Amino acid sequence: MTLDIEFQTGLMWQDLQHDEWIAIYRELETAKANEQDQALFDRLISFLVMYVHHHFSLEAEYMLQYDYPEKRFHLEEHRLYT
Repeated sequence: MTLDIEFQTGLMWQDLQHDEWIAIYRELETAKANEQDQALFDRLISFLVMYVHHHFSLEAEYMLQYDYPEKRFHLEEHRLYT
């Protein structure tokens, strides 16, 4: 897992998704740093945007379903990122 321990939630599905998000972001950084073709960069950006929206939707669903006590704060964080 590439996710720093301080950011792990203890929920396997969530930590795995966060890990995937970081891996995609690192690929994006590498593609940009190596000046790889624009098509690869564009695909990575598109995938990252789709992935973030999917992840945030799933998190929001679980926070509402389980009445997560900090859901207002966390949902606001999601809004700021999108």
